[in-house]
Amino acid sequence: MSILGRRLGFISVSGHIVEASEAVIPELVLEGEMLKYEAVAVVNMPENVKEVLREAGFDEDLIIGILALGRANMILDTITGALKRVRGFLFHSDILRA
Repeated sequence: MSILGRRLGFISVSGHIVEASEAVIPELVLEGEMLKYEAVAVVNMPENVKEVLREAGFDEDLIIGILALGRANMILDTITGALKRVRGFLFHSDILRA
């Protein structure tokens, strides 16, 4: 079950602007890591965007955003293209004050 929320837009890896609706799903399993109540973007992906995703070797039906990766304690290894598990950390903005 999901409930559609606010409308949003994002720029896909193809460089195209894609319109979406935000939804919250009860759970998402990412590389074996269970995420509860994850916000997702529900998109009717335009064919030109799907084509660019296919050509780049990406899944055209599911795109995982950086926030979901962070919640799963994962990062993308930009050298290998694989997901890597990392130890999570908290950041406080006072650290940056001079």
